[in-house]
Amino acid sequence: MKFGKIIFGIFVGILFLPLSSTCMMAAEPRNLIMETLDRGLTILKDPSLNVSEKIQERRQKYFEELSPIIDFEEMSKRALAQHWDKRSPEEKREFVELFTELLLNNYIEKIYHCSREEIVCLGEKLKNNSSKVKIKFITNKGKDIKV
Repeated sequence: MKFGKIIFGIFVGILFLPLSSTCMMAAEPRNLIMETLDRGLTILKDPSLNVSEKIQERRQKYFEELSPIIDFEEMSKRALAQHWDKRSPEEKREFVELFTELLLNNYIEKIYHCSREEIVCLGEKLKNNSSKVKIKFITNKGKDIKV
């Protein structure tokens, strides 16, 4: 279960967020993250998408909202750790695709069901062309979840 929480934290909080230079020029990483999370939560809570026949559409819209700022390849590389370099380009591409699907299928619903009252940015660190943004979710029961 601890592994699931770690992946959940990475996915939701975008723990390690390599940003492209165009994204960094467009907005501060903190603002970009907060605005994207807000738009993502709006999609997940949209009543018109909250019916069983629209679940795939809701997931796709959520993915489209997050994908410009999440480097799924970097997350996949970190998940495989030392095994990444041993894989062929085809295996890497396939793993990134499958890992992205795994994250979407397993964690979007958890994000949706964990109704959040507040998202708080705890700070950010910039390094070269990447940024690390620490955030905290405060649940409607007052519980803090730092990611």
